Amino acid sequence: MNEIVTASKMKQKDLVNYGLKNSYKTYLNKFLKWLEDKELKLNVTNIANYIQFLQQQNYKNNSYNIHVFAIKNYIRTLFEASPMMFDRVMKFEMNNYLNSLKKRKIQNLGIGAEKVMTKNEMEKLILECKSLKFSLFIEFLSKTGLRISEMVNVKLRDCKEHGEEYIIINIIRKGKKEDRTMISNDLYRRIKDKFLSVEFLFEKSDGTKYGRHYITSRIGTLSEKVLNKHFTAHSFRHSFATLHYRISKDILETSKLLGHNSIKMTEQMYLHIAPDWNSYKLHH
Repeated sequence: MNEIVTASKMKQKDLVNYGLKNSYKTYLNKFLKWLEDKELKLNVTNIANYIQFLQQQNYKNNSYNIHVFAIKNYIRTLFEASPMMFDRVMKFEMNNYLNSLKKRKIQNLGIGAEKVMTKNEMEKLILECKSLKFSLFIEFLSKTGLRISEMVNVKLRDCKEHGEEYIIINIIRKGKKEDRTMISNDLYRRIKDKFLSVEFLFEKSDGTKYGRHYITSRIGTLSEKVLNKHFTAHSFRHSFATLHYRISKDILETSKLLGHNSIKMTEQMYLHIAPDWNSYKLHH
């Protein structure tokens, strides 16, 4: 079946039906409109022509990468959601072409892989931490992606129940920007019980908050002992962002969870290490 779906059959509603994340719609719509305007079919030749068109537009490397990834993500989702659109040969050729597309290098902007922990490494730190208080610091940071300064400033009055399972926490970001994050009710109760919290969620015995330098120093020592690598409290933020994006494929949602003022900042910091563009396995 060599007749490939035309762009006119790929309307806005399909973006939701095929699971494309909102953050990629703008980039993908440019491609679909290009096909529509030229009355072209979705095939390898026309994808290649559009990529050549992108290369001529003087996009910054990061924007170019997002455009290409949006197209890759959409087409590979079509492979799964609507397999009858493609015959076996066309699917094979298209997948080979997508694999051949390489990301442009972005220098000195992104977070290095050495600053990111795997999920297993974070879990190992929690399990092998002999101090229950520090294991709770680590669990909280790994599940919220908060900066250490944001964590130590959380007060009980900032924490509100959201149903039976979750706690919404009002926080102050950089620049005094108000935001919210969420943890499980179970984690919240364990923190309160261990720290005997009165004013601050994480509270010392004298009623004052913990110092961020003290916590990050202890985390560095622990990571060297348990993982033979040096990580800081901020490493959990990088790890949270990377893991969330690899799972969700949604850079806009990741940016919002981190409290970034601009999605561009999130793209520059994390897109180059997540996800693996060529991790998709072609099924015949």
